[in-house]
Amino acid sequence: MALFSRHSARRGVIGEEPISADGPTGIISQEKTGSAREIALRANRRILPNRLALLLGATALAGLFPLSSGIVHAQVLIPQNGGNGGNGSGYDGDGGNGGAGGNAVHVNNLDQNVPAPALPQVSAYDVTADGGNGGNGGYGTLLLVGNGGEGGNGAAAGSATATNTARLTTAGTLHHGMIATATGGRGGNGGGSGGLFFADEGDGGRGGAGGNASATATVSSIIETAGANSIGIVVDASGGDGGTGGNAVSAGYANAGEGGNGGHAGTASGSNAGSVTTFGQFSYGMLIRSAGGKGGDGNKTSVLFAGSGSNGGAATQGGNASGDNSGFITTHGESASGLVVQSIGGAGGDGGGAFGLFYAGGGSGTDGNNGGEARAVNTGRITTYGANAIGMLVESIGGGGGNGGGAGSVFVSTGGKGDGGGNAGAVIAGIGGEINTGADDNGGDGAIGVLAQSVGGGGGNGGYAVAIGSSVAAVAIGGGGGNGGYAVAIGSSVAAVAIGGSGAAAGNGGNVTANQAGNGVIVNTNGRSAIGMLVQSVGGGGGNGGGAIAAGGIASVAIGGSGSRGGNGGEVRYNIGNANVTTRGADSAGVIAQSVGGGGGNGGFTVSVSLGVAVGVGGGGGTGGNASLVDVTSGGSIETSGERSAGFIAQSIGGGGGNGGFNIAGSLGATIGVGGSGSAGGNAGDVIFRTAASVVTLTLVLRE
Repeated sequence: MALFSRHSARRGVIGEEPISADGPTGIISQEKTGSAREIALRANRRILPNRLALLLGATALAGLFPLSSGIVHAQVLIPQNGGNGGNGSGYDGDGGNGGAGGNAVHVNNLDQNVPAPALPQVSAYDVTADGGNGGNGGYGTLLLVGNGGEGGNGAAAGSATATNTARLTTAGTLHHGMIATATGGRGGNGGGSGGLFFADEGDGGRGGAGGNASATATVSSIIETAGANSIGIVVDASGGDGGTGGNAVSAGYANAGEGGNGGHAGTASGSNAGSVTTFGQFSYGMLIRSAGGKGGDGNKTSVLFAGSGSNGGAATQGGNASGDNSGFITTHGESASGLVVQSIGGAGGDGGGAFGLFYAGGGSGTDGNNGGEARAVNTGRITTYGANAIGMLVESIGGGGGNGGGAGSVFVSTGGKGDGGGNAGAVIAGIGGEINTGADDNGGDGAIGVLAQSVGGGGGNGGYAVAIGSSVAAVAIGGGGGNGGYAVAIGSSVAAVAIGGSGAAAGNGGNVTANQAGNGVIVNTNGRSAIGMLVQSVGGGGGNGGGAIAAGGIASVAIGGSGSRGGNGGEVRYNIGNANVTTRGADSAGVIAQSVGGGGGNGGFTVSVSLGVAVGVGGGGGTGGNASLVDVTSGGSIETSGERSAGFIAQSIGGGGGNGGFNIAGSLGATIGVGGSGSAGGNAGDVIFRTAASVVTLTLVLRE
C-alpha cells in the first residue's frame, strides 16, 4: 500500500549560515536568488502516489507576502535552500551543479493565517534546507557529429528543524500547516544530440543526498487546514532523483545518455503533542517520509544500422522515518489518513529503447533499493471521518525495479533487462491511546484503524523485442525483468526465432512489530472493509515470463520466458495486552496479523507457426516465496458485528507457485509443442497464538 512512487527535488533560495530566529515574520535577512514573489512562485514538484492521483504540491512557500494593497497576511518562511544550477547551452554545454542547502533551525511562537485567496501552494510555517537542482545539459547538433551536454548534479540538503507553539491556519488547496524539509536536489537531464555519422548524448546528473529533517508541535500548538491536499504537518528528508539521459539520433553510431544515480535519503522525524485538524480530501494529519532517490531513466537511441538504448541510473535506500502523536489528530476528508510514517526505497531507473535496421538492443533497468526503518508511536487520540482514511499508517516499502527498454529491428533485436525489486525494512508500531475511523457512523469504508506493514518491491518489466526478417532470418529476444518482455519474430522466407524474457526477483518483506504503547489502546471502525488493526509483512510478487511469437517460412522457434520467485514475507510480532477493538462494518476483522510470501511469476506463453517445422516451449513458473513466523500475544477485548468479520486472524501463508506458460504450435510439417511447468508454492512459517482477550463476533441477519 505504498502511498508514494516517485519524487523530485524542491527549489529554493541560497542560505549561508545556520538560522535561529523569532519574530513577527520569522524571516532572516539572507542573500537570495530572486525576489520574495519569485521565491513564492517556485513550486515543489514532489508527487504523491499515482493511485491517489494527488500532488503533495509545493511545500515551499511562505514569507511575508502582501496579498492585497490593504492587508498583509503573515506566513513564516525560513529558507536555507541551495540555488539551482544553470542549464547548459548549445553543443556539449554541461548543466551547472546545484548549490548545497544550509542548516535551518527555527521556533515559531506567533499565530499565522493563510486565507483562501493566497498565492498558490502557500504554507503557514515552512522551514527548509533543500539542495539545489542540477541544470540540464545543452542539446548539441552539427551536420556530421553531435554531442549533448551532461546534466548537472543535484546538491546535498542541509538540516531543517522546526518547532511550533502557536496557531497555524490555512484555507486553500495545497496550503499545508507546518513543513520541515531537507531534500536532495534533482539531477539535471542530459542533453540530446543528432549527427549524420556520430551522436553522443549527455548523461543525467546525480541526485543530491537528503539531510535530516524534524518537526515538533508542542502541547500549545494548534494547526488547522481547510483545503484539499493540505496536510497538517509535513516532514521530508528524501534523496533527489537522478536526471534522465539524453536521446540520440544518427545514421551511423549513436550513444544515448545514461540515467543519473539517485541521492541518498536522510532521516525524518516528527512529533505532535498539540492539536491537528484537516478538512479536505487527501489532507493527512501528519506525514513523515524518507525516500531514496529514484534512478534516472536512460533514453532511446535511433540509428539507421544498429543501436542500443542506454541504462537507467541506480536507486538509493530509503532513510529512517519516525513519528509520534501524544496529542489530537482529526481529519474529515476522504483518503485523509491521520498519522502516516513511511520509508520508501528508491525505484530503479528504466532502460532506454532502441531502433536499428540490422540490430537493436534495449537498455537495462536497475534494481529498486531497500526501504529503511519506519517507526511510529501513538498515545494520543486520532479520529478520521472519510472513506479510506486510515487512522495510523506505518510502512516500509522496497523500491520497484526499473523496466528494460524495448527494441525494434528488421533482423535482430534484444529487449533490455528489467531488474529486481528492493527489500522492505523493519516496521515498529507502538499502538496506544484512542483511534477512531468513520467517526460519524455514515462513512469510513476502507478506513483501517491501524495498518503496520513491510512490503517488498516488485521487479521491473523486461523490454519487448520485435524483429521482422524479410529474406533469411529473424531473431527476437525479450529482456528479463519483473515481467519478462514479450518477443515477436517474423521471417518470411527461412526462419524465425523468438525468446521471451525471464522475470526478475521480487523483494522480501521486512520484520513487523506491533507493541502496546502506554496503558493500552481503543480502536473503533465503522465502515465496510475497515479492519481494526492489520499488521503484516508481504513479499513482493515474482515477475511473469515474457511471451514469444514466431512465424517463419521453413522453421520457427518460440521459447517463453520463465517466471521468477516471489519474495519472502518477514516475521510478524503482535504484543498488545490491553487492546479494546470494535468494528461494525462487513468484511472488517478485528485484528489480522500475517506473514505472506509473494506469489511466483507465471511462465510465458508461446505461439509458433511455420510451413515446415514449428517448435514452441512454454516458460516455467516461478517458485512462491516463503512466509515467516507469526507470534501473537493478545489481551483486552475484540468485538465485530459485520458479515464476514472475524475476531482475530493470525496466519502465515506461503506464496503460490507460478503457472507454466501455454503453447500453441502449428505447421504443415513437424510440430513440437511443450507447455511450461508450474512451480512449487512457498513454505508457511510457524504461528504462535496466546490470548487472554474476550472475543465476540455478532452478525445480525434481517428477514422479511
